[in-house]
Amino acid sequence: MEYPFIFGTAGHIDHGKTALVRAMTGVDCDRLEEEKRRGITIELGFAPLTLASGKTLSIIDVPGHERFIRQMAAGAAGMDAAMLVIAASEGVMPQTREHLDILDILGVKFGLVALTKKDLVDEETLELATAEALEVIRGTCLEGAPIIPVSSLTGEGVPRIVEAIEEIIDKIPPRKSFGAFFLPIDRVFSKKGFGSVVTGTSYQGSIAEGDEVDIMPSGLAGKVRSLQTHGEKTSAVMAGQRVAINLSAVSCEQLERGDAVCAKGAFTATSCMNASLHVLPSAKAGIAHWQRVRLHVGTADVVARIVLLSSASPLVRAPLINEPRMSGEQGTGNGEQGFASDYAHITGNTLINQSKILPVPHHSGLKGVCGAGVQLLTELPVTVTAGQRFVIRSYSPLVTIGGGRIMLPNAERAKGKADREAKASIIEELATDFGPVPLLAAIVRDKGVLGVSGLFALSQMERKVFDEHLEQLSAAPEKAGLLEFFGASRNFISADAFEAALRAVLRLLKTFHAKYPERAGLAPENLLPALDSIHGAQKIALGDFKDILSLMAARGGIAPVEVQGKTCYRAAGQKQTVDKKLLELAGRIKQEGEAAGFNLVKLPELEAIVGASPADMKRAIKYLQENESLRVLDGGLILPLKTREALLAVLTSLEGDITVAALRDALGVNRKLSLSMLDFLDAQGLTKRDGDKRILS
Repeated sequence: MEYPFIFGTAGHIDHGKTALVRAMTGVDCDRLEEEKRRGITIELGFAPLTLASGKTLSIIDVPGHERFIRQMAAGAAGMDAAMLVIAASEGVMPQTREHLDILDILGVKFGLVALTKKDLVDEETLELATAEALEVIRGTCLEGAPIIPVSSLTGEGVPRIVEAIEEIIDKIPPRKSFGAFFLPIDRVFSKKGFGSVVTGTSYQGSIAEGDEVDIMPSGLAGKVRSLQTHGEKTSAVMAGQRVAINLSAVSCEQLERGDAVCAKGAFTATSCMNASLHVLPSAKAGIAHWQRVRLHVGTADVVARIVLLSSASPLVRAPLINEPRMSGEQGTGNGEQGFASDYAHITGNTLINQSKILPVPHHSGLKGVCGAGVQLLTELPVTVTAGQRFVIRSYSPLVTIGGGRIMLPNAERAKGKADREAKASIIEELATDFGPVPLLAAIVRDKGVLGVSGLFALSQMERKVFDEHLEQLSAAPEKAGLLEFFGASRNFISADAFEAALRAVLRLLKTFHAKYPERAGLAPENLLPALDSIHGAQKIALGDFKDILSLMAARGGIAPVEVQGKTCYRAAGQKQTVDKKLLELAGRIKQEGEAAGFNLVKLPELEAIVGASPADMKRAIKYLQENESLRVLDGGLILPLKTREALLAVLTSLEGDITVAALRDALGVNRKLSLSMLDFLDAQGLTKRDGDKRILS
């Protein structure tokens, strides 16, 4: 009975990981000729383990050499539980600690410690090794885990190891994931008669024979020809299983470790991720803002920059940051009183200032679930999934210094202090309450405003799952810090983005009212630049923006006003005022326009008649237009309301077809003026053109 569970090994080189897996399963995970020749594990190895209950789970055997930490991190990324292997004859070694740190970072919460090579030591040495193992796992994910002496050579202790594994998996429920299928590729090969084959641990979702898939981040399209788990053919696989996928339409040369097999259309490549980052206590120098690091996520290994987001005010006075991690270790040795209050913010087990993230010692009592909010900017695109764990190693020397969890895979680059703080807050909230509905809300909050189609594209969910959780979000969007609106399409806007947009709209209106107090308001298209304050908002349709303005008006921030049959907006409470000079000029313009009758006067001519400046003329004309006193036709022709009403009366009285020639003769003006007036009436919907004729609407 195939059981979706991954149990992995960890530990220093030559401590007997591969030998123990062979003793448990009968499978030699060192399959490469070089591995057999050198006697060390270089690549990940895999073996099925059948338990007494009949469940068959997957064992991942990882390399222990420091040069192969990349492979170890790739294997550990898919583990549900781990077996830390420590040779009783050698005790705790450097990679014992580093592998344990990686397990901690990757969120492995269950496991055991195997004290191997029991046959090589006496009881006193075994007791010392046990005590040392207890000390090294203190304060880590394996604290309280069983420590089992074992000999892979004699078989002593092997049954107890297998029993302990079964006890562990009985405590852990199967993986629950809401994301679409996602499998980081850890091996690529070609098999005669089959073609391209990739293997990996299914991180989330399910897939079946015949399904179409994407190979990311390249975006190549493929199709599942067949599936296997541990050499056995199967029609479908689920999260937590070791899988071999035979792909069609993709060649081996197009595939590599670090790629991912993804559900069709569900994932995109990214170079900017919002994440929660922890710094290891052993990384005493911390992680600096803009530091170049090696990012290990899934099976990918890329160079990235760390962008520190939070820079809040001091919150807590904490223990000395240069205190030793545990008794016997040395602090920084600089003799300074480095209190946490000297730094800007404490979150979880991490101290933050504006340029560096520092670890808090294990024994400080400040360890928590939230790390520092950061952005990971990769030099090459990667494809990751929300909630995925990652490991950070310093660029040089290659040492593990931290890690954490991807919160938003396709994030917007932070712009300015306020935006950085907002993103840090989103990360912290999502890290403490990670789930499908909070994730959808966080995506919208990161983008500021997003349509449902855009939200689905970034959700990494199957359509049915997305629709289900979208309705939950829609039932109470305000609880998630969102507003829902329906314009040209269905949309969400974050409360913060809404307030930012309202402030920007009011700034535009304040400037407008100060300059043109006589004007009624601004049209939506003139207020659209306010969306520049919202990342991604430039993609909003004008119809959707109009609905945002309606929301603002409904909440009393702005007021709608009708201008020439069109809804415009003014600041709530703003009074429209007209100075005496402008009012007199408007009256003269109206008078001269009416005096011209159907021989419409042009703006430049009118300007010369009244003796006003172009700027004053423009203001007065706009004022008259808004008050329906006149209209301006193409070519700058002035059409007063009185003249327009007379024109419609003439058209109504015409006998026969309404044509340009008929109107020309009736008005006693030239053809050009007649055509301009009819074109205007067409545009206003007062007449309708039918060939050479017009019909009154």
